[in-house]
Amino acid sequence: MIRIETAFLEHIPKPLVISDAQGNILWMNSYTKSYLESRSVRSVDKLKLQGVEVEPDAGSIRKCVRFGDTAIETTIFPITYEAASCFIFAIESYDLSDAAQLSLDEILEHIDDAVCVVNRDGMVEKLNDSFTRLSGIDRYMLIGRDLREVVAKKIISHESISLKVLESGKPMSMNVKYKTGKYVTWTSQIVYDKTGKIAKVVSTGRDITELVNLEEEFHRAEKLKDDYYNKVKEFEKCLKENKIIFSSDEMKRVILTSVKAAKPDSPVFIWGESGVGKELIANLVHKLGNRNDMLFIAVNCAVIPSELLESELFGYEEGAFTGAKKGGKKGLFEEAHGGTLFLDEIGELPITMQSKLLRVLQENEFMRIGGNRAIPANLRVISATNLTTEQLKDRLKFRQDLFYRLNVIPIYIPPLRERRDDIFPLVHYFLRRFNAQYNATVTFSKGLMVRLYHDDWPGNVRELKNVVERLVILSESDQLNEGDYDAVTDFRKPDNPDNSEISITKLMPLREAVGRVEETLITMALEECHSIVGAAQVLKIDPSTIHRKIKKGCICLTHLRR
Repeated sequence: MIRIETAFLEHIPKPLVISDAQGNILWMNSYTKSYLESRSVRSVDKLKLQGVEVEPDAGSIRKCVRFGDTAIETTIFPITYEAASCFIFAIESYDLSDAAQLSLDEILEHIDDAVCVVNRDGMVEKLNDSFTRLSGIDRYMLIGRDLREVVAKKIISHESISLKVLESGKPMSMNVKYKTGKYVTWTSQIVYDKTGKIAKVVSTGRDITELVNLEEEFHRAEKLKDDYYNKVKEFEKCLKENKIIFSSDEMKRVILTSVKAAKPDSPVFIWGESGVGKELIANLVHKLGNRNDMLFIAVNCAVIPSELLESELFGYEEGAFTGAKKGGKKGLFEEAHGGTLFLDEIGELPITMQSKLLRVLQENEFMRIGGNRAIPANLRVISATNLTTEQLKDRLKFRQDLFYRLNVIPIYIPPLRERRDDIFPLVHYFLRRFNAQYNATVTFSKGLMVRLYHDDWPGNVRELKNVVERLVILSESDQLNEGDYDAVTDFRKPDNPDNSEISITKLMPLREAVGRVEETLITMALEECHSIVGAAQVLKIDPSTIHRKIKKGCICLTHLRR
């Protein structure tokens, strides 16, 4: 082991440092003194000194060690200094002049970008504070260490761009996401020595977190836009298929409510006057819902005789009653399994049937007539009525517990006279439809359109449709005006309604005459209202009276429509 005198070392023009075996600095020459002491550096990296063994023949070892926060490439010699085994460090490739080093450190520490300097052997020589801030990794855990060791021990959880540059000999870029949530884009450049060999790799890392987040937000917005566009197209297709024509704000609210009501399986209760399009809205709710690939079964409760209602709704087993089909029959609840059952004119259900329906809705199961096996009711129920709110609250006509069970999502469709902005679009739609159907070229004058707009349309959209069809069929020219409209609607306006009388052509028993008058009035009311409840309301009689007449065969049911 060489014995050294410091007086001799002062004459060597090279930065030299002597430390004991524990890394404590014992002496340094003037080349290094001002720099190290100004930074209160009192020792070299003790970890780097552990296990340092110098080859006997070589007499030295080349190693990158750390002085304070700076990794420096050195040649290490074992020596005897003041009768103790020590090391002398000959600093090979680092400018320790005070002015230059201070300037470099100050610059690096004031840069927002992360900076990493690695020598040709893959040793980390320099990292600034921005690296720690962006990566969350203490820079002092890396300075002076071999990057291969750092990657192997997973101190960093990603590839090292500096090592890749050293291996390839080409500058490159790479994006890294750190545990801090920061995205950093690294760019590495090569510094060559005078011989043209790689001396160092200098890498800079820029924080692109905000840019990445903005890009991700943009992609999310694009996806939402595409999803919204697809849903709008699907919605428009659904409206077109269901022939729902509207322009008014009132109907926009109805459609918006229908869209919101579509996804859940909650019962929907649609109410409004006859002819407003309750079944169209029910179909729309079904088409936009999760059961749209299953059956939509509509039934008008007003046209099924009360004694047949239970078997129609719930079915029956073989032999349940006289005339029952062999093998029994599925009811509408069973037919609609997995899909939607639309109960139109539900206000016409007898009270006893309302009780049975309530039980099915509560228990989500039912039994066929004559059966003893419970059948799961896996379906969605949508119901509709033209009853007013006052009638719905009449406990003698409609069970309140059933009403609250059905009325989870109420949808009220205003009459056409309360949404006149829909009249023109509907007229144009029906006119195009019937012109095509009857191979006609009929147009309506401005005056006629005004008349149509101001009509009260007691039969609502259904009546408007019928009037337009009638006008197209009966037209004698291609251009129709108000006179043509009056000609086809005279039946709605008697010549002298206040003094009109029933015509008697022959004598008959008074009871028979009264019966005929009743039948005539009921038939007229059914033609106008298209429902038993509506007709009863106009005639100010109980619906059971009309039911009784229908049962006796005195009244034709063809006037009832959904």
